[in-house]
Amino acid sequence: MRNATALVRNTDPRPPFAPIRLSDVRADYDGKTIKGDGALLLHAKAQRIGRLRFGHDLGTAEGAARVDIDGLTFSPELEAYELTELARGQVENVSGTVTANADFAWGQAISAKGAIAFQNVSLATAALGPISGINGEIALDDLLAPHSPLNQTVTIDSINPGVEVAHGVLRFQLLPGFHLNVQDARWPFAGGDLFLEPVVIDPAAGTQRVTFRAANMDAALLLEQFDLKNLRVTGRLDGAFPMVAEGAALRIENGRITTQPGGGLIQYVGRSARKSPGQASSPSTPCSAFATTPRHLT
Repeated sequence: MRNATALVRNTDPRPPFAPIRLSDVRADYDGKTIKGDGALLLHAKAQRIGRLRFGHDLGTAEGAARVDIDGLTFSPELEAYELTELARGQVENVSGTVTANADFAWGQAISAKGAIAFQNVSLATAALGPISGINGEIALDDLLAPHSPLNQTVTIDSINPGVEVAHGVLRFQLLPGFHLNVQDARWPFAGGDLFLEPVVIDPAAGTQRVTFRAANMDAALLLEQFDLKNLRVTGRLDGAFPMVAEGAALRIENGRITTQPGGGLIQYVGRSARKSPGQASSPSTPCSAFATTPRHLT
């Protein structure tokens, strides 16, 4: 058989993948098995996305197929929801390149596994805000009900749930329903470290709660994140920032910052501390100091 075509689609109301057209299919039959290959096209755009190889034993009714997805570059010309409806309303403004492969087997049962690699992928999410520069590979031990082993790891250039943090590492597990089991996520932040507490993120949830914790921050570097003028601070700080995501809105609820032993100083640097024409600067006056024992600052 040469130059055959076929259309593969899922009839679910919200199908996990868009209709795929098999094109230029070639198959050979040796009296016992059928083996072949063909191109995979995104049906709506007739855009090539990869290649299929397959084999089937007519005697045992067993077979296997291998799918290799080319490097797909997301842009306004190719949106994530055009590949899977599951992405619609969950992630937006996707950019970057994704490659993938999948191995299917059938006989007594059907199984599928594969891997997805990300190269400089950026996107906007409701739960965690804009995320940019995702790099790494995810191994999937089940593609039919998407699931991965524990300890999948990717690096993230930056994430902005309200305050931008950069150069992070995310360790996680993918669960069915595209739930994300975050095992560990951390970033350097304000001279210390920022951690995301373990949490299962449901991208379809109307409300998502996550908690970031900070350790050993430099108070002066933290102040720079918020661009507050006329203040000078010293000391080392720890903090907790419970965040609530509702739709595209993010807010901190009951956040707190705690001083480390040794305390620190807050100074207001007002006009009296600025040098004006004909005047010398006078030293600023401390307006308050951190306690030498930890206390909460709301």
